[in-house]
Amino acid sequence: MNRIQNVVFLGSKPLGLQVLDAIHRLRPEALLSVVTFDDSADDRSALDGFKTFAEATGKTVSIAKDASDAERIIRSLQPDLVLVVCWYWLLKDALLSAIPHGAIGIHNSLLPNYRGGSPLVWAILNGEKEIGYSVFSLASEMDAGQIWLQERIELPADANVGHALELIRASLLATLESSWCALLDGELKPRPQSEDGVSYCAQRMPVDGRIDWSRSAKQVADFIRAQSPPYPGAFSVYDGKHLVIPAAAIWHSTYYGVPGQVCRVGSDHVLVVCGDNRALVLTTVIVDGTERPARQVLSSIKIRL
Repeated sequence: MNRIQNVVFLGSKPLGLQVLDAIHRLRPEALLSVVTFDDSADDRSALDGFKTFAEATGKTVSIAKDASDAERIIRSLQPDLVLVVCWYWLLKDALLSAIPHGAIGIHNSLLPNYRGGSPLVWAILNGEKEIGYSVFSLASEMDAGQIWLQERIELPADANVGHALELIRASLLATLESSWCALLDGELKPRPQSEDGVSYCAQRMPVDGRIDWSRSAKQVADFIRAQSPPYPGAFSVYDGKHLVIPAAAIWHSTYYGVPGQVCRVGSDHVLVVCGDNRALVLTTVIVDGTERPARQVLSSIKIRL
């Protein structure tokens, strides 16, 4: 592989900005330009940071209006390689074919496992003890391209999705430190994905976060930690109120009751029964965007979620 001279960065969000800062610091002359989009309505937006980057470095940062506009910008730049981080529009096969070294993206799973949407959420939902990420070439088939880098990360038993994202972020930035220049210089070679153990993830929507209290306490606890902030959160409905449960722990003893029943209201917590006669400890709930003590909202053992 010849040395890669001109890279276009395509991305958004804080992680995208941190990766952009890293690759610019490591090989500034290789960064040709940056393309992002206006996500200022999103709480996770880093658009101002991308604008500041442009001012500080003199690099052009284009704000694409839509997928077609992004493709037009990329084609006009004629890059050797496109690096994609936190991008939400598909790149067409014809565009990928027009880029000499294609496009490289980051997927939060150990490919070929968990191809598709929300892979980290699905991994935690499934009780995985190990997560990871893959730096891979985009291809016509979903998340099926060759793998450049892949890192495994042990996931602590009580880690939520926010903790998992932070572990991946830290590992990814450290990996780029040691590998980005090698990739550009042709010293790093990709490998095909294995066809064994391929699995796929369906897209998730906020409504999919509704808790089924008939499941085991372990399953419900995993369900809650898989969707905690910065994600929309697992939730129940009581008295017409949408109650987001940001965290939960498994009670140490058996507790017989109806699934979803508030079985104890303590001084600083509430217990809710699950389908295996174990209970979850809730200390706070989020109502209308405000986090409140659970005992204030779920104040009676007559309550059934």
